[in-house]
Amino acid sequence: MGDLTTLMHQFKPREDFWRVDKLYDEEIQEHIDPKRPKSKLEDLVDDIFIAATYTSSATSVWTMTELMRNPWAMRRVQNEIKEIVKGKAKVEEGDFSKLMYLKLIVKEPLRLLW
Repeated sequence: MGDLTTLMHQFKPREDFWRVDKLYDEEIQEHIDPKRPKSKLEDLVDDIFIAATYTSSATSVWTMTELMRNPWAMRRVQNEIKEIVKGKAKVEEGDFSKLMYLKLIVKEPLRLLW
């Protein structure tokens, strides 16, 4: 217990904050430098992150585009949401289990993707 008490007395939130802030600033500056060599692992992680982000956004855009191209499907999902929400300002978490057609619209592109 004595070690913990000593450690607590050494803790200085303001000084520690500035040390961590400085460390983050140095790390950010190092990563911003275009001349710094990148490791192969860092390149791989970047590629995976970008690919996952692009795939998800592209799938969402494609789904919305298909809805716009099919007005009857857009009306059907809009009517389903209006019926379930019934004048509430927001869709609540409990409402999602009742939105069957919306679930199908979200899941179908993901099924086709995989």
